[in-house]
Amino acid sequence: MVRGSLLDTCILAVTKLLLDGDETNPSLLTMVRPFLPGNRVRHDELLKILEHDYSNWHRHITDEERRTQPEWVIKMLEEQNEKDAEACRQEFWRRVDAVAADWPSLAQAGSKIRPVRNQWIAHFEVEYDPAEKKYKPTELPALLTVYRTIEEVVPIITESVSQFGRYL
Repeated sequence: MVRGSLLDTCILAVTKLLLDGDETNPSLLTMVRPFLPGNRVRHDELLKILEHDYSNWHRHITDEERRTQPEWVIKMLEEQNEKDAEACRQEFWRRVDAVAADWPSLAQAGSKIRPVRNQWIAHFEVEYDPAEKKYKPTELPALLTVYRTIEEVVPIITESVSQFGRYL
């Protein structure tokens, strides 16, 4: 009984993260969309904001420093800031590519988990078998397949959530 309850809870949690389509309470798949190569032009403004925020954490040069420090020191600090910002921009785009690379695995896992959630947990669906003249549960993936899917997808979800945590 405990195992079944834990499995149901895990399936519901994974499904909430992967069930797509609600912009008000977006799933991980919804949040990944702007990072997909085919969607980047359409979401260019958002990506520029995220890139800027990710790379714009350099050391601020105060007005007092500009007045009191030699010009060569200020120039050196500005150059270092730009180098650091460029390195961060490159890291940002590597992370964007990594998040986008997770999309196929996340979508596939969602399609494996969704029928289990829909037919087993949310609604115990049955279908009528005219040959046997009785109702029986709809065909679902084998329990071992469900466990393996969860085992595969949880690290991907974890990594994707971690990547998003660094942006937002």
